[in-house]
Amino acid sequence: MKEFCGVIAATKLDGHDDISDEIIRGLSKLQHRGQLSAGITTFSPKRDPRLITMKGMGLVRHVFGEGIPSQHSGKAGIGHVRYATSGGDELREAQPFQFNAGIEAALAFNGNIANFRELVRRYAHEGVNIDPYIDTAVIQQVVSDHLTEGDFIDSPHALARTLDGAYSLVMINGSGEILAYRDHHGFKPLCFTVTDEMLLVASESVALNTYGSSIQTLPPGCSLWYSPNEGVVRINRVLYPKPSRCFFEFVYFANEESIIDDHSVGESRVNMGEYLATIETVTIDSDCVAISVPSSANRACEGFAKALGIETKQGLKKRKNARRTFIESKDRYEKVRKKFEIDPSAFEGKKVFLIDDSLVRSTTVRVLIEEIKRVSNPKEIHLRIACPPISAPCFYGINIPNDSELFAKNFSDPSEDDLPEEVLGHMARELGISSIKFLPSKAVLQTVGGETRDLCLACVSGVYPTPAGVERYEESQINPESSDIEFSTPSAPEKSCDLESAVGIA
Repeated sequence: MKEFCGVIAATKLDGHDDISDEIIRGLSKLQHRGQLSAGITTFSPKRDPRLITMKGMGLVRHVFGEGIPSQHSGKAGIGHVRYATSGGDELREAQPFQFNAGIEAALAFNGNIANFRELVRRYAHEGVNIDPYIDTAVIQQVVSDHLTEGDFIDSPHALARTLDGAYSLVMINGSGEILAYRDHHGFKPLCFTVTDEMLLVASESVALNTYGSSIQTLPPGCSLWYSPNEGVVRINRVLYPKPSRCFFEFVYFANEESIIDDHSVGESRVNMGEYLATIETVTIDSDCVAISVPSSANRACEGFAKALGIETKQGLKKRKNARRTFIESKDRYEKVRKKFEIDPSAFEGKKVFLIDDSLVRSTTVRVLIEEIKRVSNPKEIHLRIACPPISAPCFYGINIPNDSELFAKNFSDPSEDDLPEEVLGHMARELGISSIKFLPSKAVLQTVGGETRDLCLACVSGVYPTPAGVERYEESQINPESSDIEFSTPSAPEKSCDLESAVGIA
């Protein structure tokens, strides 16, 4: 039940006006992080209940295309966009989650709780039944338990004591207080900005760019709290940081316009392409052309082509409204076919350097190579991957659930950094291309920036930064077909509507 999502929180500092438009606009900017569902919770001191949640299946523009009803407006709120890698796509799993634990509250979460199943069992032993397919439900329970006796502002301490995994989250309560927390590993990004009129928190800076340039990173292990009664924003240290930033944010998930932990996503991708150019061995001539698999690989392709002095062409184009196939879990093969338009003239008679951001299952690139060959006659196809080989599962929120689905795992072990030419040759023949090269894992630091110890490359190295991650990986090697536990708890009945409005307790 891994999730990769986007979160946002916002509040008016002057105590006036409605904030819902800003939340919806921010969610639209985070749409690339989740396309399955969208939701918001708003706060207004002028109504009963003070918190109201609306959420529905689909894109932000589908769920909130006409805004929200006036009775759902508020001066503060949180929002969420979601995709799930397993567990289902029902409305009951959409966020924010609203609940009552003595006070009204709601939360929205991005990440994955690696010790989720252990916590489900522990709570079951204590007589508390939690949906075994929704890890957000565990977070809600931890917060609920804390709020029966503790203060809202101290909720992150309860989370830090209990959870193992990746979580950047935002919360709001019935007093209009806003709370954000980023786990002490900093797996998932979280940033904020404060203007004269409002406070905004979001998964990525691209959602905040409209509101000024003073965007700050919420450091790992820190919480942000705002109370309308005090009128001040507080940053509190909850745990000492042990940074393990997810490098895959820079490779694929984050928007290229975002800044994560003071590093530009777009510039990092250009750097990845430039580094690939430094290890190129194919003879460069006038027949060479670089073509990216849009759109996450565009900047890497730009850097690669410029460094080698070769032409770039838009040989592949995404069809309008095409969704991200890494996010889509069902019928990936057919969806890839429908996702791209191919310009045969860009490939005809060329030595093509096909640049992709990553190679996980190989679904996308297999279909593309097959289709490119069907409609054109390229002289050669050389696949260049702006990411190291993905050879191990992820337990921190990326859709890489088990070894059996990983292309590179069939040819190498996670401990291998520079793959032998013989192995690369086997890979190329499997894909039906002339050659393949990956970004070396040692180059990730140079291209992304920061310290080696600050990055999580568990899906590359098989080295996990948390105890539950280590345990899950060891279990996955015993049973490689599944890295998730199977529960017998029945699912909740399907809902008949696509839009849910929660008044009071969701």
